[in-house]
Amino acid sequence: MSIMHNLFGGNQSANPNPMPGPFGNFMQMLQRFNQFRKNPLGAIMGLGINVPQNVGNNPEAIVNYLRSSGQMSDQQFDQFSQMAEQFQNFMPKNS
Repeated sequence: MSIMHNLFGGNQSANPNPMPGPFGNFMQMLQRFNQFRKNPLGAIMGLGINVPQNVGNNPEAIVNYLRSSGQMSDQQFDQFSQMAEQFQNFMPKNS
């Protein structure tokens, strides 16, 4: 399973009453992105992905670590970057 799938699409049991259809999937992905944005290290480690504590809770440092350790490919990084850019439009500016 890829990091992208786990972070944004895996573990459907985390939401026992998901909204049906594509809108429900989008809302779940948006919620998970917001969790990552607020607590990147917690979101990643909650998936069972090991990141050393010295990397800190900086999203850029975490992604750089995942890339340098081979846990995130360039293709996954590009996909993650595109999704993050799109999701930013749906996030409140002050949170």
